[in-house]
Amino acid sequence: MSELSRLITEKSHARNFKQRLRDGGSVVALSPKLSSRLVERLASIKSNRGPLRAVEESLSAPKYFQSARALQEDAVQTALRAFGLSPHDRAESLELVAGEDTALARVGIIEDSVIEHDARQIPGYGLVESYLTGHAVFQRGNERLEVFTANRRPLEHVFGVDLIYLNVSRQNIVMLQYKMLEPDRDSEDTDWIYRPDANLAKEIKRMRRFSAQHTPGPFEYRLNSGVFYLKFVKRNGLITNGGIIMPLDHFEKLRSDPACQGRNKGLRVSYASLAGRYLRPNAFVDLVRAGYIGAHGETTAQLKVLVEAVLNNNRAVVAAIQQGRGVAVDHDDEPGSNGDVRAFFNT
Repeated sequence: MSELSRLITEKSHARNFKQRLRDGGSVVALSPKLSSRLVERLASIKSNRGPLRAVEESLSAPKYFQSARALQEDAVQTALRAFGLSPHDRAESLELVAGEDTALARVGIIEDSVIEHDARQIPGYGLVESYLTGHAVFQRGNERLEVFTANRRPLEHVFGVDLIYLNVSRQNIVMLQYKMLEPDRDSEDTDWIYRPDANLAKEIKRMRRFSAQHTPGPFEYRLNSGVFYLKFVKRNGLITNGGIIMPLDHFEKLRSDPACQGRNKGLRVSYASLAGRYLRPNAFVDLVRAGYIGAHGETTAQLKVLVEAVLNNNRAVVAAIQQGRGVAVDHDDEPGSNGDVRAFFNT
């Protein structure tokens, strides 16, 4: 308390603060002006900036699919679930870049170890250079998860997707594109519908460039070896509400499905038209983690090279790296080895 008192140098604020403290109680409520001044003075201490930013960000966490911030929030939570963590699990450490927005600012931490600094001062991150916005470390048993966030969207421009999950230990890769469901105002019952937007054809064209299949290895098995998936979420809907996930090939089949055609034969994707024929988010994450969906090893290896080439060209994404403790990250892991798992997300 004495150190806090020394921070407040204005006489009127100082008298007010001392009077409030004399009132006693385990919780002391300060006036808005005094509160603002105290926060400003605390923020002037460099080591306080990270923790104060984390507190401020936690008060404004997106809860609805209304912006790119919400999609990044969902992408980070997907990475945590694929690692076996919940959105409420705490990170061992958290590093934030000054002036850059990141969903990682809203994760909990085990210790008071939030650090805020300039990206160029983070050693070993030349890959994403100054585009890095955050870095969090999670630990579960002898496994380690590192999540990086960044502020550019090159992978969408190259592959037509928002999220790329590369599971090196299972040698499978899955790419995901988000789409918004809108309320169906023509439906008597409450339903949510997606009609193809102007960008869809371009995005699918980009996806098709990288949809070549290679011969699976002798011990490889996939329920579906397709790489590209679509995730439909309700606009302004809660992030925790889940959504509709399906392979791109299934989406293409819906074009000729009478149940998914509107009055003018246009494509309509909705809960009612699908009647349950889609993946739920938890099932999707489990299948990716088990290696049951996604490209076979040879296709994955080639796509991995392309993804890393984009990153090495100073293009930024969100990357989650999962590896065994004490195991060096090897970008040339053989199938079945103890490799790392990476998930790349656009912001």
